[in-house]
Amino acid sequence: MLAGEYAVLFEPGRCVAVAVGEVASARWSAGPTPTLTLDAYDTVRSWPLSAIPSDQLMGFIGAALAAVGHGRLPPGALHVRVNGQLGGRKFGLGSSAATTIAVLRATLIARGKATPPAQIMALAHKIHHAQQGGRGSGYDVATIAHGGCVAYERASATVHQLPWPDGVFGAALYTGTPSSTVAALRRGIDGATLGIAAIAAASDGLLAAWHGGVASQILAALATCEAAFDTLAADHPWMAPKSLQLTRTHIRRHGGVARTSGAGGGDCVLAWTDDRDRRDAIVAAWPDVCVARLPEDLAAVEAP
Repeated sequence: MLAGEYAVLFEPGRCVAVAVGEVASARWSAGPTPTLTLDAYDTVRSWPLSAIPSDQLMGFIGAALAAVGHGRLPPGALHVRVNGQLGGRKFGLGSSAATTIAVLRATLIARGKATPPAQIMALAHKIHHAQQGGRGSGYDVATIAHGGCVAYERASATVHQLPWPDGVFGAALYTGTPSSTVAALRRGIDGATLGIAAIAAASDGLLAAWHGGVASQILAALATCEAAFDTLAADHPWMAPKSLQLTRTHIRRHGGVARTSGAGGGDCVLAWTDDRDRRDAIVAAWPDVCVARLPEDLAAVEAP
């Protein structure tokens, strides 16, 4: 999520988002034994396709298989790998949405069905929405289904792919603190009218700057988006724990623009610059800072 967090839940629900590489992959292999093998969070486990657990990622996988109709698949096994984690902790880069779409694509291909991104998006959104208890905007499945950078509008379920602007370089830095989007949505943001309005306006500003294609204006718009997030977080301190604040400080000290990803509370912070070498320096220096400074700080923010 580049812009539009929380505001995407309110009409008309616009946001700007970007896909970040291979977070999950799935493949269907022909064979006599119908099994699911899941390689995720530093653990490899297998189940019969008829007895997949319904908790966590397995719930999304099972729902995707049910939607495709695993009884109509040719004999074989499903192998799913999730890369969006470190030390058993998720990054918060859409691993459940990516897993859902990967399974849908792999099994639909196995059935000989070529399914366009819009149909994959609609099917994945239905599954993901149900698994999240009817919460969420669907921007993540829309972005992953189409790939690249997109402008998404929830009210009309429309996706417009955006060209990547010259001279804009980004990276995702893991804060060390996992954050649950479902838990964040359950906390609620009642009475946050001003914060939501600021985020919506900043999101529209970023989209306009993106269309303009001028790197300096895009970076300024991203900084405005972060300021709008801070307006909302001022009344909801859990959105910006110490680990997230440390990550943002690191990015800014190296001359980058920090952009909190998604619902906040941890996961990743996006670093943006107009210089590739500066971006690489921010990334290269972060592991040492994270190891040296985060452990004692995390104790205070992990308990909730």
